[in-house]
Amino acid sequence: MDRDTAKLRRQVERLGRADRGRRVPRELRARLTAAARKLRSGGASWVAIGEALGVTGETARRWCASASTGTALVPVRVAEPEEEPVSVVSPSGYRVEGLSLEQAAKLLRALS
Repeated sequence: MDRDTAKLRRQVERLGRADRGRRVPRELRARLTAAARKLRSGGASWVAIGEALGVTGETARRWCASASTGTALVPVRVAEPEEEPVSVVSPSGYRVEGLSLEQAAKLLRALS
């Protein structure tokens, strides 16, 4: 284990109990993820990586996977849905096509 990895492990140990739900600060998590990727590229197993960093191997694997999939929030633009033309058919067989939903509603109000 190199000096940087040992330093990261000590920082994790200072966080307290290693049970489920322990919160790891974002900065530390980013450094742990970078170290895990480096160890993984060197051929280490996830279990060995977890032991070296003071977390479970599954935690290290999930952190690396989520960092590579880009789970950050991104802005989106909500577009109005395209209206498809509406057809109105009367009981007697008259048919009016190509109306917007608003026009069809107005027509039906006028006919009733």
